[in-house]
Amino acid sequence: MKKIISILLLIAFNFESNAQVNFSIGKTFYPLTAPGFQTFFTTYNNELAADIKTPFKYEFPTATGWSIKGGYLLNKHDDGAGFYYNTTTGVNILKTKNEAVFTNGESRKTVLHMNEWITDVSLGVGGENFHFAINGTIQLRFNKLFCSYVYHDGSESFGPEKNLNGIFSANRLMGGFGAEAGFGIKYLQVVFKAAKIYKPFEKDGSTYLSYYSDLAGYKADAGLTGNSSYPAEYMPADYHSFLTDQLTSESSNNFVYINDHGWQFGLSLMFIIPTND
Repeated sequence: MKKIISILLLIAFNFESNAQVNFSIGKTFYPLTAPGFQTFFTTYNNELAADIKTPFKYEFPTATGWSIKGGYLLNKHDDGAGFYYNTTTGVNILKTKNEAVFTNGESRKTVLHMNEWITDVSLGVGGENFHFAINGTIQLRFNKLFCSYVYHDGSESFGPEKNLNGIFSANRLMGGFGAEAGFGIKYLQVVFKAAKIYKPFEKDGSTYLSYYSDLAGYKADAGLTGNSSYPAEYMPADYHSFLTDQLTSESSNNFVYINDHGWQFGLSLMFIIPTND
């Protein structure tokens, strides 16, 4: 397979008159699976069942957002179809949220922001007004979880009076593969893309994976007191274990790791700019 790809790339880069720059903007949909957050939502609902009017959903709803990418395209064809190669890089900016509402009208709110730097390599067939390609993708993901408490007067707090409050961050490198199809006119195509994003092979707790942490100074200082409960430096997975003994919870790696994965779908407009005749 590597030899075939190398040959195709060699042929592509020897074409004399088909180099094109492209720019795309579009919408991205990510029905993510995040096991650590699933555990947190479930155990939180169970622990506070008597006080909750509307529980957390079992998992985060589909994350949505915008993508902006630029690339370098080689599309060699005569009157019909020919070789298609495109390398693109850019960003996805996604967001999703989940909320538990209590019987007193207050709530615990979690908002997950996912900022991704993406590089795709696509190989396939294309013509003047279309293309079909398989692609590999590499993503550098920077996630932030905004975990807040909303009081009955509508004020939202990230402060230490509630030990789960905070802005927790985590990042990791990930990859996947998929396919795309584009249709349009000579210099404009509507592109649909689907890619399967994989979680790392290492198990939770390995040094490769990072977990959601909020290392604010006052939280680190509180953690040195030896108390059984203090503002959370790390987002816990099992909420019952966290409440039982926070120190034991943290020493046993009871954290939410950045291990979300699943299919990502994109719909975008690709503008093609020829660089030579």
